[in-house]
Amino acid sequence: MKFIYIFLALFLFTAIPVSAQKVLQMEKRGKVKTKKFYLGEEIIFKLKGSKGWYKDIMIDIKAEENIIVFSERFVKVSDITMLKKYRRGARIAEGSLYTFAASWLGFSLLGTLDDVPLNDLAWKVPASSVGLGFLIRRIFYIKKYRIGKRRKLRVLDLSFNKNMQLGY
Repeated sequence: MKFIYIFLALFLFTAIPVSAQKVLQMEKRGKVKTKKFYLGEEIIFKLKGSKGWYKDIMIDIKAEENIIVFSERFVKVSDITMLKKYRRGARIAEGSLYTFAASWLGFSLLGTLDDVPLNDLAWKVPASSVGLGFLIRRIFYIKKYRIGKRRKLRVLDLSFNKNMQLGY
């Protein structure tokens, strides 16, 4: 019987309305799919008139003024000219190739304990694998998005109205 009361209490706590999210959304003209950046996420961006990149964490979004609050600055959405995003797949491929190179070299060296002589493949395969992993990360790791005519940034406040009345 106690389990029923615990279950009902948990059900009631999950039924409490929660506020929704504030989102920075990047849209591409003619495409339905969007990229979303949430609060607490670190983004890398470039501002109008600056040559350097800024890397900061989004703390809050002021949707009425189109302002993003970072940990060290306030930025208007219209001042952002470029965004940079890291791709996970390139990092995974790089790590896999490095692991393959280490295991190939390790097994080649272990083979010498069983009187198997080392040949050119003992160092050529790991070297090419490490080189390929390095190139994949350098070429495919960073994706840059230019904000302008084709891509737009939009600030969305998906939170519920606190003064909203229930329709009884």
